[in-house]
Amino acid sequence: MFLNRRKDGKLVKGGDPMMHIMPYVMRGRNESAVYYGKSFCVENVQEYIREKRREGKRITLFNVIVSALLHTLYRRPHLNRFIAGRKLYRRNTMDVLYVVKTLMTDEGVESIAKITCDGHDTIEEVTDKMSEHISYIKDGQTKSDDRLIEFATNLPRFLVRFALSILRVLDFHGFMPKSIMDNIPLYSSVFVSHMG
Repeated sequence: MFLNRRKDGKLVKGGDPMMHIMPYVMRGRNESAVYYGKSFCVENVQEYIREKRREGKRITLFNVIVSALLHTLYRRPHLNRFIAGRKLYRRNTMDVLYVVKTLMTDEGVESIAKITCDGHDTIEEVTDKMSEHISYIKDGQTKSDDRLIEFATNLPRFLVRFALSILRVLDFHGFMPKSIMDNIPLYSSVFVSHMG
């Protein structure tokens, strides 16, 4: 049925009934949020990074983490699912979003970078994709999502609220245009916060 079609995912049918009832039981995303602290030994990763840098390849711990996330999504496709309109969908792509600052100061403007991978990307390929987006943003290039956000923030509040309420209804029913999805920086598999 065409009501179950979305531009960013395919409806999940069958499977565990608990997965299909939970969007009705826990209607907000924060009702099921779990926060916990975990420490990891990264000595081997740091040695790998040093080795790659000796070879002339600039890889960071953040690149390793993003690459690991993408490979986890590839190996565990159930993690690349989302709820929209109280229905369960599997995402069409594996996307990672992260914030890039134009300057590493309090005044530096933040922009959101998005990389899409297919699960077969090596850490070098992930690093290259991330570096390309970071360079684009730090060079002062304005992305379409930044222009959209800037435009929206210059509108009167009642218009922003009205437009966002329409977008929420469109998203709930699966009618959100792909062009808008591509410009709203929240449609992704993972949004990573790099806290330094």
